[in-house]
Amino acid sequence: MAQPVQKFETLTYAEAKAIEDASDERHVLWDGVLYAMAGATYAHNELAANLLGELYAGLRGTTCRPLGSDMRLRPLEGERFFYADVVVRCGPPVFHPEDELALTNPTAVFEVLSPSTERFDRTEKFAVYREMPSVQLIVFLRSDVVSIYRYERAAGGWVLTTFGPSEQVPLLHGTFAVDDVYRGVHFSPLPRLL
Repeated sequence: MAQPVQKFETLTYAEAKAIEDASDERHVLWDGVLYAMAGATYAHNELAANLLGELYAGLRGTTCRPLGSDMRLRPLEGERFFYADVVVRCGPPVFHPEDELALTNPTAVFEVLSPSTERFDRTEKFAVYREMPSVQLIVFLRSDVVSIYRYERAAGGWVLTTFGPSEQVPLLHGTFAVDDVYRGVHFSPLPRLL
C-alpha cells in the first residue's frame, strides 16, 4: 500500500470521504488512515479490461452486473472504504447510508495482483471481503503469469480452486475462459515481490 496521506492523525470516515470526493486521485481508508492508491501496470489494466468485458458478456441476461475499479466499497461495519479492480453485484445495489457512492453488497470481487499491492490484497483486503456477508466469490488474477485463484463461500468456510491456461472459471452464473481474460496481455518484466 502507498504512503498515508495524513501521517500523524487518524481521520473520521466523513473527513476521509470529503478528501476522496474532492480529489482527482483515489484513496483507500483503512483504520482511520487515508492512503493514496498507486498506479497500475499496463498488464494490470489489460487484465482488468479483459475481465470486465468477459464478465459483461457472460452475465448478460442475469440479475448480475460487473462494475469497474471506480466503484467504492464499504463494509457496513467499520470505518473503511476501498476499491476492487472489478466487482460483480447481483440484484439491486445497496449503498451505505452515510455514503451514497459506496456499495455495501458486492457479490463477487476480483483483484489483479501487482507487486505493489499483492500483500495488501491477499491479506487485509481479503479478510474484509470474507467478512462481507454478500460476497460469495473472491478471485485473484496474477499479472505476471497466467494463473487465477478463485475462493467461493461454502458451508464452514471458503473453498480455493486454482486455474491456468485452457481452463474455464465458474462464476455464480456462467463461466469465463482463462485464455480470453489473458489474451493479448503484455506481462511486466518486473520481478514479483512476495
